[in-house]
Amino acid sequence: MRGSWVVLGCAVVTMMLGVGAASAASYPTQYAGAQRLTAGKVKSIDGTYCGKFSAKWLPVTNYYGDGYVTYARQAANLAKMARAISGGRAKLYRRQAAALLKRVKLEGPACEQPNGARKLTATNLRVTGAVTCGRTSTRSWQWLAGTASGAYFTSYKQAVLNAKAAARLAKGSTRTTRLREATSIAATARVAQKACNGLGAEPATPAAPVRLALKGAVGLALTSANSSTSGPGSNLDAVAADGAVSDAVTTGSLSVRKFLISPTGITYLILHYPMSLGGDTGDARCIIVAVDRESGVPSCVDDRLTSTWWGGAHDTDVVQFDDSGAVYYAGQDATGPTVLRRFDGTQHRDLVTDYARMSDFLVKGDGTVFVTGSTTTSYHGWLRRIAPDGSLHSIEIYESTFLKEFPDGNVYYGTRGNAVAVRRVISATGTVDPVDWIGDARTGARFDGMEPCGYYYCTAITMPFMRTFSGKVYAATSSGNGFSHLVRMYPDVERITTTAITKLSIGKAVLNHLFLSGLNADGHYVTTIYDTSDGTERTLIDPAQETELYHLCYSAGGAQLLFDGLRFSDNRYVFGYVDVNTGAVRVTRAYETKWDDFQAFA
Repeated sequence: MRGSWVVLGCAVVTMMLGVGAASAASYPTQYAGAQRLTAGKVKSIDGTYCGKFSAKWLPVTNYYGDGYVTYARQAANLAKMARAISGGRAKLYRRQAAALLKRVKLEGPACEQPNGARKLTATNLRVTGAVTCGRTSTRSWQWLAGTASGAYFTSYKQAVLNAKAAARLAKGSTRTTRLREATSIAATARVAQKACNGLGAEPATPAAPVRLALKGAVGLALTSANSSTSGPGSNLDAVAADGAVSDAVTTGSLSVRKFLISPTGITYLILHYPMSLGGDTGDARCIIVAVDRESGVPSCVDDRLTSTWWGGAHDTDVVQFDDSGAVYYAGQDATGPTVLRRFDGTQHRDLVTDYARMSDFLVKGDGTVFVTGSTTTSYHGWLRRIAPDGSLHSIEIYESTFLKEFPDGNVYYGTRGNAVAVRRVISATGTVDPVDWIGDARTGARFDGMEPCGYYYCTAITMPFMRTFSGKVYAATSSGNGFSHLVRMYPDVERITTTAITKLSIGKAVLNHLFLSGLNADGHYVTTIYDTSDGTERTLIDPAQETELYHLCYSAGGAQLLFDGLRFSDNRYVFGYVDVNTGAVRVTRAYETKWDDFQAFA
């Protein structure tokens, strides 16, 4: 349960790309030229957003809501920003611009494909007679009839959905034509699918069951999260107290995309694709796996999903829990729909099904679920509440920028709809507080957002929230300039100006202290400990030992704050810890390869 605020896990450095305001004129420089695109002019192809500008489909960044800017235009904006300044920030802008231009070449061909097309490897495309079959799932029986254009495959089932979506946006004879097209494609699919159903299966059970060695480790580190692994072992390392690493998988093979160490110590692994766990699991293939720390034995949470959703918001856990121990997660079912699923250990129940693009969700202890996103057919945004009995309730007709349960038990969220504000849903009634928590004081908001938060009124959260033992909530917010500053958001709202860090990168709350790291006024990375009780601050890592931290993880057993980062003196990637009681800092290891993720056991 994300609302439980258990002090474990890690803070992660993230970069705020920004989320926009209501009009094109208000877009920050990086997103200059962004345009509003209506339904039918935006599509998603195998993870690439594409927008239709004039008659051409181009890869785009979703700025917020229905605002989009092409990669090429965003790269030009960043290059212009780099020319206007110097130093490290200019280099960063140039690197970002180059990366975007590279993505134009890599992802541009995807935008030429129909909505819902998938890029498949040669082994997942077959031609039998005159029928093209594609396997969009690694489950051996999931061969679908469709059409192929190069490596991109569009199933007939998806083509029917596309035609129906086009019909809903059309009128008169055009609508009739699209509906007839859908009927025709469906008839073709029924005949062609018979040929694909006859394709054989691949044996996939490993010789030995998968086992992991997690006992004794202080944490887990993920390498190469964006590329799948093959062969024995995994891309998940067990990290010892002195920073020594070893493959977490001792027998079998796992390719891990994301993971989460839960408050109970169970580790949840999100795999790149469904894989067999061997042993007595037969030919079942799992994409979400739960691992007991003591035994190292994995169990299958879900063998029906073919892909998973792992979150877009900075504070979203890919797997969440309610007080009964039920597990919540999202992904695409083998039959096609996008789902938000609840698993109580014996039964699966889908809470959101199909035609939904989720950007965030939050699970409360009683099983109430809040979910925000948009409808894929109309592109209308929403924030909704799913009651424990499964009933659905609308909260707003706009997509939220974040969701978080605060110490008062209410759910707070950022909105950019009819106003820019932070609002809260009163848990006792399930309704929105009529008075904005943060917003424009001239319209009656409890706290004015401009002075502490800047233009976005604290709706642009750039890293996970931090809650102290005394119940104060802090967040890093952005005003659109690419940097973050510290704001207390509960029980009152105030910008924290006493800290030596002027541009916050990462932070972690331990008891009533905040461990903070970022740039000081001179542009050097420093790490400090900030006492929220009296506002005093002490430097832990000064510019003489300058280190840019990437992750901060609290290990309660050793009363240590574990970190990894780049040490400037020798340009080495290092691992170390801070003694929470004394503030002493020790670096224990240097590595050649950095971690994509690092989390600590409680």
